[in-house]
Amino acid sequence: MVASTHDADREILQRNEEVCSGRIVPDVITALDNHDMAVLWISPNEEWRTIRKALNTYLIHQHKLNTLRDLRQNVVEGMLEFLRESGRKKVAVDIGKLSFAVALNQMSNTCLSLNMTSYKSDDIGGFKTAVKTLMEVDGKFNMADIFPVLKPLDPQNIRRQAKVAYDWFDRVTTGFISERLKHRMSSLERFGDMLDSLLDYS
Repeated sequence: MVASTHDADREILQRNEEVCSGRIVPDVITALDNHDMAVLWISPNEEWRTIRKALNTYLIHQHKLNTLRDLRQNVVEGMLEFLRESGRKKVAVDIGKLSFAVALNQMSNTCLSLNMTSYKSDDIGGFKTAVKTLMEVDGKFNMADIFPVLKPLDPQNIRRQAKVAYDWFDRVTTGFISERLKHRMSSLERFGDMLDSLLDYS
């Protein structure tokens, strides 16, 4: 859509913002059971603004990030210690695996106040597989997006592959939330991370 006049701009951006800002949801995304609640894909309505406000407040706000800086610093120190130990033992380090583990632990410490993986273990495999699967299927050309009549058939098996990865993430996420709810019911000290904040918000 192209607005050729100031009046047309005003009509689009001020009076018909929600209608003109709708998002086309790729078929692969519908593998998510709750894709219609994802901030990336719902229309910019009041619900979307509420979710975005919560994310801005509890995830990417500078003050919130600063309060959790020590947790992220611990991840870096853990990585450096792992590299020193590997050097002393003259053991080769898989840089790709290490980089993924550091990024994963940085994110998990911001959101959950814990490391999701150890630099020495192979339990990172599940995360790498799920992320790789989603990156591949989300980037594939999907005939069902061009010809909607094909969506029920999923002719390229894209949605089914995505569902396996999404379901894996759902199980992991549900486990973390359940553990945190048990922690809160025990009246133990709060972590003060994003998960605590979002549980308060909800």
